[in-house]
Amino acid sequence: MRVSRTFVAVSTVTLAAVLSVSLVGSSAQAASLVGKPCKKAGVTRPDGPGRTLVCAKITKGPQKGKLVWKLAKPPIPPSPDGEIPAVIESWGITVAPYNAATKKAGEMYVGSIPFPPGSTMTAPIQYYGEGPRRPTDPPDYVDPQMTFFVPLGTTVQAIVSGEVCAVTKLVNSYSDDYSIGIGIAVGGQPACVQGSDGRGFGRIATWEHEHVMEPKVKVGDLVKAGEPIAVASYYKKDNWLYTSGYALYEIGILASSPDGRPMHVCPALYLKPAVKERLLTELATAARAYEANTGTTHYAAKTLETGCITEKPSYG
Repeated sequence: MRVSRTFVAVSTVTLAAVLSVSLVGSSAQAASLVGKPCKKAGVTRPDGPGRTLVCAKITKGPQKGKLVWKLAKPPIPPSPDGEIPAVIESWGITVAPYNAATKKAGEMYVGSIPFPPGSTMTAPIQYYGEGPRRPTDPPDYVDPQMTFFVPLGTTVQAIVSGEVCAVTKLVNSYSDDYSIGIGIAVGGQPACVQGSDGRGFGRIATWEHEHVMEPKVKVGDLVKAGEPIAVASYYKKDNWLYTSGYALYEIGILASSPDGRPMHVCPALYLKPAVKERLLTELATAARAYEANTGTTHYAAKTLETGCITEKPSYG
């Protein structure tokens, strides 16, 4: 599947929002603060996958002058048209054939993991599309991005070869870690462009490595797929990830729809043909091994066949 799209960057809070709801239970995830009172104008906070709230003053009506949470509009940088190329060569970590003796598939442990009660994180390969929807989500909203749970200290590799367009500190989020965006040069055009606010993103697409720590690259660096660029994030030392010896990171492809809405697509749809079969086979084997080791079921056959919880873009 190829999608001809226009691409945008998102704010640091928006980049963090996808995972911000995953450390809480389903009941917390279902409630949105849109329209609820807030205290300081201009303050932002995550509100679910790809959504950010901003505290703003009501300008008309009986509630005029009061501060409430509103959905923030994403930035609109220059965004030329382009087709997403199939260039992903790695999941960002080494996912190798499953070893029953170690219960590992490469760097990923697929034995029992102490996920907290009520967490929407329930497996080492996590698709958030199966999670509960929020009142502000469109009826057909399904998040196609993938998160990997790995042992603490696991190196994160570039999933594509290209230029580093952004190394963004997620200082306004609960995680206080980084997002690294890589762009691809196509047709003699630069790999990266800047938005009106100075933030960088990919000209054709932004291949995201979100929730990472100790970035080893900077904006403008040229990287090869498989090259170490950071380590997986444990968020903060007082949470269950760190105390249990785990970390995580997320991959995604950020785009925008023709009408300018932020859009994410399933990364597995854009695997490089030469490695696609191997990567999907290794991922499926690891996923099924986790189910066998824990006596649980997490993945539909179609998901493991394609590597996607959905093949449709998600917006918002």
